Amino acid sequence: MGSGIMGQEGMMKSMMGGRMMQGASQTGAGQSLLTKTDSQGPVTVKVAFDAQEQTERGKLVFKVEMDTHSVEVGNINLGQLSVLRNEKGEQVNPSEWTSPAGDGHHVKETLTFPNLYGS
Repeated sequence: MGSGIMGQEGMMKSMMGGRMMQGASQTGAGQSLLTKTDSQGPVTVKVAFDAQEQTERGKLVFKVEMDTHSVEVGNINLGQLSVLRNEKGEQVNPSEWTSPAGDGHHVKETLTFPNLYGS
């Protein structure tokens, strides 16, 4: 399990470290979420940017879901692993994050970052 977790950590760092929004798409008519889904090995990670939260709170809010049937993902601390990086290379850690909700194989978490682009 140790090498699987390290691979998942690298995947999350990569997704949340700058390339996350590349190729993002609208999830449905009238919705304010832009979503990126990536599967690495046995884990599928879905990250959705919540534009409505950004408008209301002035922060960048991402809803993260991790799904798998073969490894434990509930023990991954996304608050410690995640960074948000803009095109200038500026980066910030999350200012808030929720504790994982789920059963260890299907986990949902919310990460909130200071806005690197201003309000």
